[in-house]
Amino acid sequence: MLKHLENENRYIAHLENITENDARKAYFYIIGASACLKNYVCYPSEHGYIKDFRFEYNKNWYFAFIPNQKWLLFYFRLPCQNNPKYSREAIVNNFPEVDENNNGEYKLSILNIDMAVRVMSYIAG
Repeated sequence: MLKHLENENRYIAHLENITENDARKAYFYIIGASACLKNYVCYPSEHGYIKDFRFEYNKNWYFAFIPNQKWLLFYFRLPCQNNPKYSREAIVNNFPEVDENNNGEYKLSILNIDMAVRVMSYIAG
């Protein structure tokens, strides 16, 4: 379910940051798919100067992505890793291209709609 629809400027600000057409298509897909996630609350946010889009599950911040010019930097955050579906092993098995950051979170560059479909299918599945 999407949140902050009354402030469409946040969605637009995120979109305006993306210049690559394939990344824009991925953004459109993820936003649309997020509206259909039954147990998640999804919304654009800002953390200092960083604009991100958050996915909350049971008031825990499970996932996020940061819109960049040429890709969406997607994060599997630590709280999701307590769920067996999103364990470290499950994430790495489903997305061998992920990188682990210093906080133990996994990040993935979404370059196109095909990768967006993979990520959202994993979350929704």
